[in-house]
Amino acid sequence: MSSSKQTPLPRLTTSLLSVALPIAVALGQKPPPAVIKDINTLSDGRGSNPPPADPNKYPLTASSYPDTPRVIGNLLYFLAQDGSGRRRLWSYNAPTSEVLVVDLAGGSNPRLLTLYVDKLYCVCDVQPDPTLPQTRPIVLKVTGTSSTKINFDNSPTLNEISGMTADGGQLAVLVIIASTSTYHSLQTFDGSKFTSYKDSNTTYSEAADLISVAGTFAFTAQRKAQTGPRSLYVCDVNPFTEVSAGSPAYLTRVDTSTVTMIDKANALDRLRVFIGSAIDTKATRDGIQSLTVGTAQGKPTVFFVSGVNTASTIVESWDSDQGVVAPAPLPGNTVASVASIGTASASTFVLGVAKDDFGVRVTTLWRFVDDVGGVKNVLVPQATFDDLVAAHDLHVFVDTGGGLRAAFVAVAKNQSSLRPRLMLSKPADFTNWDSVEVPGVVPGGTVDQLRRVGDYLFFRATHFALGSEPWQWYFR
Repeated sequence: MSSSKQTPLPRLTTSLLSVALPIAVALGQKPPPAVIKDINTLSDGRGSNPPPADPNKYPLTASSYPDTPRVIGNLLYFLAQDGSGRRRLWSYNAPTSEVLVVDLAGGSNPRLLTLYVDKLYCVCDVQPDPTLPQTRPIVLKVTGTSSTKINFDNSPTLNEISGMTADGGQLAVLVIIASTSTYHSLQTFDGSKFTSYKDSNTTYSEAADLISVAGTFAFTAQRKAQTGPRSLYVCDVNPFTEVSAGSPAYLTRVDTSTVTMIDKANALDRLRVFIGSAIDTKATRDGIQSLTVGTAQGKPTVFFVSGVNTASTIVESWDSDQGVVAPAPLPGNTVASVASIGTASASTFVLGVAKDDFGVRVTTLWRFVDDVGGVKNVLVPQATFDDLVAAHDLHVFVDTGGGLRAAFVAVAKNQSSLRPRLMLSKPADFTNWDSVEVPGVVPGGTVDQLRRVGDYLFFRATHFALGSEPWQWYFR
């Protein structure tokens, strides 16, 4: 495919969607997936996929690269690049199909999107002195398409906000005070402003993965003047205590006392489980691909994919009673590979490829069941798809009537174009599925980041003419 932007085919634009959707519904038809808004209308096509988490390096291309979706009711917020090359915060209103840019009160470079008490909070940069290039970070509370600045007690001058979390029910940020590059402060939100919770003179950089566990905060960071492994830090009785060196990443809160992470030291991608500040030595697994928190045996459990450095992958779980357990598939239905894990309403689903006793591989959706005939931790097939390959991006949600539904992306085996399809189960029925091709997507093109918003599936797709833009599918 040429990198230059082609003349787009006629499509459902935002203004037409509000007219076309009611007509299609009245006729008993489901409208096809459609681009919600062509946010970036540039046609020069320069550059390639941008690096994550660095909005200053996004190239000027035909794509807006929407990402980081956050859902509040019928609103979905996401980041996307407009024609100026800037990352901006956008709101998508599902019932009206409107996509509007959010007013960031003069700020730019929005990041660290965090949901807290049905509101969106984000960090952005402001320029205190228009004559000087230096910017300072601020925290904004977003309501609709407007925002208000959240103040800090004693009004410190901030050099950096390197983490924000609402995990554990408390909104907090990790900041670097401008008075000295070594002065870090953890600030918590009291409902109206941020106040200092704990401070430290320990020097580190590139803090990330800030989470909260029973009032104790943990994060990863780079040690002072080192380019080697990162470390895990915990803010408890002794603030900013280094708990573990290595190369921790993807911190995940399991319950009120447990943190899991992937230790990327020596390219092992090893599972580490911390109960308080102690390591569970029985939980060592290498080749970890992802961490997903769900429920098993009525208690919080972390599910993970392991064995990515071998010929096949498997799904396993960890909880504080059993340690690491490999859920057992039913006989004749061996897990050959795992593409995605999804959880909703205390239920965990696994999307991947099963291999039967004859070695035949088939795309399969499993459900994790606590007990089947006295056998604990069983993966029970919910649906098999003989005609689908390359399934990914599983998204599980509770529908309006309370029934669980699953959605994912796949490609039909007999389809020479290799265009992705959206698959969506009926409510509480994984034997019946709706299937629709995403029109105009380049063969093998990206379709991902599925999120349910009201009666719509929001997702990102790469159109042959428009590039990577936000899409929607009305599924009622």
